Amino acid sequence: MNKLLCFLILLLGLLCGNSTSAQEPVFRNIGINQGLPSSEVYRIIQDKKGIIWFSTDAGVCSFNGHSIKCYTTADGLPDNTVFDLVEDAKGRIWMNCYNGTLCYFENEKFVTIAASQELKKILKETNSLITSIQLDGSQSLWIGTSVNLYFVPAAKNYSEIKKYNSHYDSSQCVIKVLDNDKTIESTTRNSVQLISGLSDRGQIYFQINKNDNNLTAVLFKTNLAFNPKFCSLFSKDKKVVYTYRNYLFKQLAGNKQKQLQFPKTIISINEDPAGNLWVGLAKGGVYFFKKGDLNTIPKVYFENYSISSTHFDRENGVWLSTFEKGIFYAPSANYFCFPQNEELSSNIAGLGLFGSKIYVGTTGNSIYAISNDIELLKMPASKETNLSSVINFFPFGNKLVCGGNKLALFDTIKNNFVYPQNKNNITYFGTCFSKNEEGNLVFVAQGGYYEFKNNRVELAIKLPSRGTSLFRSRSGEMYLGTLIGLYQLLDTEFVPVDNVILSNERVNCIAGDKANRLYVGTKNKGLFINAGNKWISVTKENGLSSDICNFIFCDDADTVWVATNKGISFFNSSTPNKIQTITISNGLPTNEISSLARRGNQLFVGTREGLCMINLNQNLLNLIPPNIFISKAIESKKSEIIQDHCVLTYNQNNLTFFIECPTFKNLFSPSYTYVLKGYSDSIRKSEKENLEFQNLEPGEYSLIVKGVNNNGMQSKAAAVFSFTINPPFWKTGGFIFFEIVLAALLIYLIVIWRINKVRKQERIKTEMNAAITESRMTALQAQMNPHFIFNAINSIQSFILNNDTQNAYDYLAKFAKLVRLVLNNSKLNTIKLETEIETLQLYVQMEQIRFKNSFDFIVSLDKSIDDISEISIPVMLVQPFIENAIWHGIMPLQEKRKGKIELKITQNEHYLQITIEDNGVGRVASEKSKTERSHKSLGMQLVAERLGLIESNGNQKANMEVVDLSDDKNQALGTRIVINLPNTNDERY
Repeated sequence: MNKLLCFLILLLGLLCGNSTSAQEPVFRNIGINQGLPSSEVYRIIQDKKGIIWFSTDAGVCSFNGHSIKCYTTADGLPDNTVFDLVEDAKGRIWMNCYNGTLCYFENEKFVTIAASQELKKILKETNSLITSIQLDGSQSLWIGTSVNLYFVPAAKNYSEIKKYNSHYDSSQCVIKVLDNDKTIESTTRNSVQLISGLSDRGQIYFQINKNDNNLTAVLFKTNLAFNPKFCSLFSKDKKVVYTYRNYLFKQLAGNKQKQLQFPKTIISINEDPAGNLWVGLAKGGVYFFKKGDLNTIPKVYFENYSISSTHFDRENGVWLSTFEKGIFYAPSANYFCFPQNEELSSNIAGLGLFGSKIYVGTTGNSIYAISNDIELLKMPASKETNLSSVINFFPFGNKLVCGGNKLALFDTIKNNFVYPQNKNNITYFGTCFSKNEEGNLVFVAQGGYYEFKNNRVELAIKLPSRGTSLFRSRSGEMYLGTLIGLYQLLDTEFVPVDNVILSNERVNCIAGDKANRLYVGTKNKGLFINAGNKWISVTKENGLSSDICNFIFCDDADTVWVATNKGISFFNSSTPNKIQTITISNGLPTNEISSLARRGNQLFVGTREGLCMINLNQNLLNLIPPNIFISKAIESKKSEIIQDHCVLTYNQNNLTFFIECPTFKNLFSPSYTYVLKGYSDSIRKSEKENLEFQNLEPGEYSLIVKGVNNNGMQSKAAAVFSFTINPPFWKTGGFIFFEIVLAALLIYLIVIWRINKVRKQERIKTEMNAAITESRMTALQAQMNPHFIFNAINSIQSFILNNDTQNAYDYLAKFAKLVRLVLNNSKLNTIKLETEIETLQLYVQMEQIRFKNSFDFIVSLDKSIDDISEISIPVMLVQPFIENAIWHGIMPLQEKRKGKIELKITQNEHYLQITIEDNGVGRVASEKSKTERSHKSLGMQLVAERLGLIESNGNQKANMEVVDLSDDKNQALGTRIVINLPNTNDERY
């Protein structure tokens, strides 16, 4: 190698070894506290589902964006130290363990290949170690070691291991299987695209498949011995890149190569989707070569860490694994911070663009100017007049006005600060600037509006409240923001702007665009836009990231940028309803934004955690739809795994679904939407790793889940899990049919029973009617018994024989009338009380004639009875008792005393009471005559039967009471009969 070449290589190596960059992507650390088992991480890959895998010296981890799951020997891993990770075409994750064992992870299980023991034996005999593993299109395994290359066919769980004779048979080999375009991919086993090795200590050979038929050997001559840690890749420009110790080599045309020396040993190389080359060193950080151009000076990140691997996920996130501090993750490589500058890594007070430079005011009493090539220049503020916490910058001629705890003008020509005299004892903190119609600098500080002219500060107007912002529109209107609302300068006075909502509301910032639209940001009520004297309110409900607006910036591209305490919202000035937001999930160091400034395609962001710069040439938002899948479903009661389209019993109705949504912008809090069809049609959002449904009713269900990334993009295809919960057997169709049949049978039996009951009731009713008829006839016979008829005829004959024509005629007339009444009443169930009394009186009168008026008959009606013609009683009910009183009570007196029979009728709310009382001999004396006893018994029996029929027919009380009357010496004084009848006009007794 000639001296010139060595000099160039050494010079470039020195440049690489000492080049640093003040900016780097906004990385976040994932370590022990976030769930990693160890800070020593060897490898990062992302599988086809989107899950990120880490290999460490304490196990293997999978990360779905929500939680880290660790696998160790307790889970079946052959060894806790795993160096390499490779995914095959079947989605299996292959692992190269420290103890020489090769295994793969599939269906939540680790499977060790059958050839592992033989492989361990070979490694021991050859004193070698595995340097890489790859799989080809047939899923056969290629194993590169520090001595030889081995091939293991997929048959019988990789049970046979073969030594592979490469193009140079004696070479030491590291295998990389390619498809001629991409790194670490393959098509078929028959086309071995890349083999690296040593045939002697002075050469490294690459065997590259140029087409399907020709294998061409490319020879690189070096003076380097083989290094077991051999890194290589096939770049996007189809060039081979490989490393040896701290040297990097790149294949060029004509078997030439580019050689680059680094200050420390290279332990990883990779290429991102944009073609940028990332080179990881042992305790030397990672070197970033834009577009893979090795002739440029690289940026260096994490100089004190060993970068063991780099990975670039589907969402354009950057992952770095280290041996010392776990993993570093940046949501985007287009968001940059300045970690090497302590002041620019802390709270940023304000930003401003002046000329081609961005000026940054810090809370560390400094102002920095940032040039186009991102060089940082600290401004020369004198210590005697220290300018700290600059919040506002304002271009004024060739001077930059700075407002902090002091007012200062930076002269860009003389490169020094000028501090106006403070004769008014003004407290400048938070000063806001503008320019009036005369072209003089004006500003507000606390409660005053000041003008700066002739190098003097003069109070122009006293403000109604403390000023927070000052803005002059393109048409010349001067607006003032205060703690109590928005004001406009009219002549020499600030008057409130006519906006009810802004009244008494703190205004934080004011800005305007090229179309003279006014933008007012408030402390609590979001953003207000005035266009054509019409105010539009934009709040969190409309898509604004927060209702607390800290800063508004309108750029020349018609984009309105709003800094809030929850990120940056931006929209085109013509479409304020289409708001987009960037947050910490997109790459900002924090969501609390204080100020903004734009230079070309660079957006500078001042935050509470330092300065951030965004490359606007790239997508600001995450437009990659996330994957979504249901990893597992469990029936909670028995903790049994269930499958899609399963059929469950009615008591298997408590289900838990485990959701995987591998999106990493919102670290540890990915979200998704779901709807359980059959349970509810409402779509809900969740950030939990599992969904639980309790006490589901029988039916058919479909769980539909869609992932949502940090910018609201949903998965293209939803994850669907369908299942059916059968009803209990007593709710099945067969059982319901059986129940219907049984119910019909029961109804039939009930109907039959009811019919029989009705028939029985009808039969009883018929029998009752017959009994009533028979009773009625019996009563008729009892009332008009032959004895009475015979006696009546004899009485008539006696009157005739004694020529007592008048009495014979009257008696006969009464007898005929009585017979007619009895015959008429016998056809009825009931008669009116008036008719019954008339019949009884005829009967008694005839008996009185026969017995020569030996007794009196008295009828007494209670005053409560208004009309006896409206009261109905059973026919022929009372007559038998009157007859008994005459024959068995009065007649046996034999002139001891004159007989008396009294009929009393009373009425209350429930009963009609009929009392028959005589002063005869009583029941004891009358029973001495057998003939009389028989006659009495017949009458009493008939009445008792009729009262019983009344009770059973009408479900009402009807009774009779017999009372023997006596004096103090227990001598009989007669008999009282009391009959109680329901008080009703019903004629259906």
